Amino acid sequence: MAVAVSVGALEENAFNRSAPSHLMALPPDLITLLAALFMLFGVPLILFSIVLLYTGYVRYDAEQYLEELEAEAEEGVDEHGDEGVAESNDQ
Repeated sequence: MAVAVSVGALEENAFNRSAPSHLMALPPDLITLLAALFMLFGVPLILFSIVLLYTGYVRYDAEQYLEELEAEAEEGVDEHGDEGVAESNDQ
């Protein structure tokens, strides 16, 4: 029984035997390797940094707003002596 083998299959098998299989997953050139590493680590790091920066700004802004409200409430107590309760116009 004869087995027909193409030249392309022989070349592919020779290529696969020349490098270990765990190194075949790495890109062959340095620029592609650096681009893959940037996409794997750099992009998520940049996005995570943007989210942290935004949440820090929101927290800072909320603290400033709460301090302003507390200051206004204390001024209301000092001026009117009614513990900051607003006067109502109910009739």
